[in-house]
Amino acid sequence: MCRCLRCPRANSPSVSAHYQLMKKLFALLKADYRNGRDSYWRTFAIVSTFFTGLFAFFCGVCLFYPQDIKPWPVVFYGLLSVVCLYVAVSTWRKWGLMRRIESCSHDFREVVEKSLYCDKCKVHKAIAQDGDTAGITNERLMHMRQVGRVCAKAAKELFGYSQQECQQMFIMGFLHDIGYEFVENQSDHNRVGGELLKQAGYVHAEPIVSHGDPTADFTDERVLLINYADMSVDSSGKFVGFSTRLKDIASRYGSESPQYITSAKVVSAVQDQLVKLRSE
Repeated sequence: MCRCLRCPRANSPSVSAHYQLMKKLFALLKADYRNGRDSYWRTFAIVSTFFTGLFAFFCGVCLFYPQDIKPWPVVFYGLLSVVCLYVAVSTWRKWGLMRRIESCSHDFREVVEKSLYCDKCKVHKAIAQDGDTAGITNERLMHMRQVGRVCAKAAKELFGYSQQECQQMFIMGFLHDIGYEFVENQSDHNRVGGELLKQAGYVHAEPIVSHGDPTADFTDERVLLINYADMSVDSSGKFVGFSTRLKDIASRYGSESPQYITSAKVVSAVQDQLVKLRSE
């Protein structure tokens, strides 16, 4: 009975595949250890599994090759070898992938394209290609979050809202620009976003529909809060006040643009209502 991997039997597809798999795993272990990325317990578990598969491989191929012996030992050791080697390789790959993701400083698209998703999957490729081109950009998301925070804080200071009511105002402020995700014409974002929220049964959808409209009813506390916050937070999510906010809009759209003119009217309406509140 031959016990040498150099014999002709070792050139069979199954033996060759096992050998290449073990060789690849050993190279991965060696390279990762040299790079100083080893974790003792993970390395021990993977190496133990690897050598278990290696032992099963030698037992199945070299000791119990089916010549004059029942085939069940070969089947048993062969299956054990395949399972152990597969577990070792897949565990190592997953570990390496998680370490790459944790240390990755790239943007969403690059992480998706290079680390997470299969290139053959059309859905994942579409996400990778369009992940950062949606209507709500990261910068706008910061603006929405800060508007929500200003709404909550102003609700407490101006109207004495309870904590639960302030939380509702934060949600309203956070959702005020949700319509940007679904429109091509940006001037429709308030109407589209508000109508979608109405369809979902959101109780504060009406102020979202009318935000940015200088003809809205600013005596409605929610309308005042959402416009006050929106006109106080710049496009990057910083609380800057009315004048700086208007300068920000002018720098992006121009001082003669409809966006700037409308925003200036909204600021004027908010200021008038705040003066009335102080005089009461």
